[in-house]
Amino acid sequence: MHSMTSANELNLQLESTLQELPLWSVYVEVKSLVNDLTTLFKQEPLLPGIILTKNHKYQGMISRQRFFEHMSRPYSLSLFATRPIENLINFLQPEVCIVSEEMRIVDAIQIALQRVPQLVYEPILVKTNSGNYQLVDFHQLLNSMKVGTERIHEIVLALRNFSRLDESEKKRVDIHEGIDSTLLLLQSRLKNQQTGQIITIVKEYEKLPLVECYPSLINQAFMNILANAIDAIFNNYDCSGLSCSLPPSPQKYPLIRIRTELIDDNHVIIRIADNGLGIPKDIQKRLFDPFFTTKSVGKGTGLGLSISYQIVVDKHGGQLQCISALGEGTEFMIKIPVQLDS
Repeated sequence: MHSMTSANELNLQLESTLQELPLWSVYVEVKSLVNDLTTLFKQEPLLPGIILTKNHKYQGMISRQRFFEHMSRPYSLSLFATRPIENLINFLQPEVCIVSEEMRIVDAIQIALQRVPQLVYEPILVKTNSGNYQLVDFHQLLNSMKVGTERIHEIVLALRNFSRLDESEKKRVDIHEGIDSTLLLLQSRLKNQQTGQIITIVKEYEKLPLVECYPSLINQAFMNILANAIDAIFNNYDCSGLSCSLPPSPQKYPLIRIRTELIDDNHVIIRIADNGLGIPKDIQKRLFDPFFTTKSVGKGTGLGLSISYQIVVDKHGGQLQCISALGEGTEFMIKIPVQLDS
């Protein structure tokens, strides 16, 4: 029996298939007693159905809804409770919707909705490439679709907020809103597809006033610095040709910490810190130089931090600093005025 995962924790997309959903795998031999089904359903309130086998070969499926509907009828409990399950199945003759695990979730929902009304809410049987069977609850399918559409809506809003295409001039904005939109756009990069590691984001936001700035530019600076922090955690620096020596680093819990604060009522500071390998001192002084990069060939342009520096310092009259120590991580500090000079 697979423990069910909330659809909110799944990174589902329009092309996601059924095998990306958590599925139920509960098998019972038809020679077992009907009481065994009752016990299983009572033990797991979310269990949508049970797969039935005979000599370990698939025989059918009985859903929670149909099982209890039938057992609640007069005399059904006394008639079937202590008899083998195959007697109940022969009596019910349930129809089962079987689809491949490689089918897209949106297609499976369409098929499910095309069933006769009394079967619409029945679970769907998913046949795996290995020939086994698993169950997915129809309500779970709908929930995954809802989560997917909500995520698309959030990303569209985040893109608009990030780009601020309609706000090319300076404007008073919520800095936290810009950071959150940037994080949403980078969400897919927070998981290392090779190792399965997931970066935890810790936000320590203080109450800030609206800050006058060029929103799209400031958000671009956030994007560049956060993307570098992700790379610093998941990738080792390639220091070929540079005078640096990186000590072996113990396995760390991947973490990016974002802190904001208001100082002297006139300036806002945003600190973005990672617990990656850190940056050698002889490299730190060149970080903001155009075309300088510590990444391997083809993986970096060397412009991200340089552009961020120009945005923060030249465009907003602020400061951008890097504090780093080998083996301890890196912190970038952005300091910008609350009110831009005219």
